[in-house]
Amino acid sequence: MSTLTLRNGLNQLLSQLEALPPLPSNTSRLLSLDHRDPACWDEATKIVSTDPALASEVVKMANSALYPGTDPVVTLDDALMRVGIREVCGALALSWMERVFRPPSSVNGDAARRTLVDIWVANLLCALVARELSRTHSALDLMPQQAYTHALLHHVGRLVMVAFFPKEMDQLTHEWPHPLLVLPGREEEVFGFSHELAGRMLANHWEFPPALTQVIAAHHLPPERRLAFPAEVHRMIDLVNLGDCIADTLRDVTEFDDEAEARVRSELDESFLKELRDRLALDPDTVIACLPEILTELARLRSAVG
Repeated sequence: MSTLTLRNGLNQLLSQLEALPPLPSNTSRLLSLDHRDPACWDEATKIVSTDPALASEVVKMANSALYPGTDPVVTLDDALMRVGIREVCGALALSWMERVFRPPSSVNGDAARRTLVDIWVANLLCALVARELSRTHSALDLMPQQAYTHALLHHVGRLVMVAFFPKEMDQLTHEWPHPLLVLPGREEEVFGFSHELAGRMLANHWEFPPALTQVIAAHHLPPERRLAFPAEVHRMIDLVNLGDCIADTLRDVTEFDDEAEARVRSELDESFLKELRDRLALDPDTVIACLPEILTELARLRSAVG
């Protein structure tokens, strides 16, 4: 891509991002909460309870098929208990993005919707892997629901690119390049920039918390180029990248059988993933042990949202 075309592409991206509505202030406040702070629950409840629209959305979320329960949820406290404060944060942010970036009813809109579904499923699988490994492998020292939120939102740059360049992103998604080894380079060939840059620009525009912005903007940087990042962000990026690779390997799998396990083991034995696993102190058996339940949950979630 020529420098002139690259400059035009970036200018178009910047102008379209600047035209987006701001992230709702209370959603932004929820994303900024410190999940390790004992007061996080009380602060989140206070934020949601003072915003009727937000409270209504949380109760509706808790009663959806995504969060099955024996009885309907009526109160906000019960809704937050069922969904979880940390999962609420990511879900509300993603819900807002889906409304902002909803494709129009057109040929390109149909292509964009297909692409968004593909990206959404991959992100969801990545988020489930990140959450479960954080929960079962305490040595990671990462909050499971924060890992879920960061993994769910780390590809927001791809949502931006689908909204603004639907035809090109549809073609690129059908290629399905490897998320770590090939995708950023192919995006730069097609657009002159990658989803990391688009995501960073959106995160800055919407004033995402620093740690989330770093994960969005730098998840393809090698460890030696993120030395200034906090150790927790390093681990989060490695975990998200691991989740991405697993999501890529299992993208057409509905049941974790022997063939699926063999595919995952083969991927985990690749040298770049072995180095990543070594940094996280994760062995293949630990990773694989959580996958059957994750695929079952993914199938339920996909069925719930149609």
